[in-house]
Amino acid sequence: RSCCFSLLYESFSADMGCPHSKQEDPRSVAAYLEKEKINHLLHFKVLLLGAGESGKSTVVKQLKSIYKLDLDDSELMNYKVTIHSNTLTSMQVFIEAAENFGFEFSDAEKELAQQVKDFQLNTQLQVLPLTIGKSIAELWKAPAIQQAYLKRNEFWNLDASEYYFENAERFVQEDYSVTEEDCIMARVRTTGIVVTEFSEGPIQFS
Repeated sequence: RSCCFSLLYESFSADMGCPHSKQEDPRSVAAYLEKEKINHLLHFKVLLLGAGESGKSTVVKQLKSIYKLDLDDSELMNYKVTIHSNTLTSMQVFIEAAENFGFEFSDAEKELAQQVKDFQLNTQLQVLPLTIGKSIAELWKAPAIQQAYLKRNEFWNLDASEYYFENAERFVQEDYSVTEEDCIMARVRTTGIVVTEFSEGPIQFS
């Protein structure tokens, strides 16, 4: 037993970057191991699985919000780009649905609808211009879109579509800043494994 303990102590000393010394108290090794054991017991790993659009990313975003994890400028910009894309895609989906259901647009609404349908975001243009944002807000008031919204359970659409349409004009303002609710409402396809770490007192989660 003393031989095994000595070998363990030497390994610990090497890992810690300090030379082996007879003056070192072997009890410190036991204390270190006990501390590591406690840390391990207080570290929980949670695997979150689910089908597409089941809310996995939303749960993580809400946890970040609850535990006040700050977002850097890059993450905030990604959320801005995502919510602009969500807003445009959602209105394009509802325009197509309204047309498929045979709901009528007025001449002015047809012009706005065509403008929105033809617009595309890309790597050079990642956010909506003011004109498109206003067109989406106006179309949301159109009877044809409202009728399509009542039938939203009959075709694919993002669950936060109403939120996007209600806030479309705010999203395209020059001084627009992403809010906590915007982050939660943003919908993006998650691929691969995303690791998020947070703590509650001495307990660590990842």
